[in-house]
Amino acid sequence: MIAVPAFTRDDITVIEDAQRAVADYLDAVSDPRFSGLPTQLERLARDMALTFTE
Repeated sequence: MIAVPAFTRDDITVIEDAQRAVADYLDAVSDPRFSGLPTQLERLARDMALTFTE
């Protein structure tokens, strides 16, 4: 049997904060004023958002 660690309230808070930070970043990179940001950073943020929401 595989042991799955339980998340504490602090863990959940950190994950929620990270989700908000990634969402804020994705909002910023979709702003035309920031169109020059490197695509690699945008890809990383999207990957992080998917990881935290799976």
